[in-house]
Amino acid sequence: MQTERIKVSTDTDSLLIVELELEQTIIEEILVNGSPFLRNATLNKGALVWVPVQPSDVVEMTGHYGARAASPTDPWLRNSLIQEFLDQAPPAAPVSS
Repeated sequence: MQTERIKVSTDTDSLLIVELELEQTIIEEILVNGSPFLRNATLNKGALVWVPVQPSDVVEMTGHYGARAASPTDPWLRNSLIQEFLDQAPPAAPVSS
């Protein structure tokens, strides 16, 4: 289990969590300023969670990864997966899983 705490920076209005590999991202809980936003979600390849935020919000995410297949260990391959995602048109509206 891993917990990440993020203080949202200026000019940021959302956080996007995306599973790009053949893994599962298991989200136990996402809190925004201490209030629950999402609990018990599993993201498979291609799934995403869009978290609306405001500058100075504090977002705490708790969860872990579950490998479903061999994940790329080559950092260049991971970078290419991320770049491919960024090159796609963004979703028209927030989508949550």
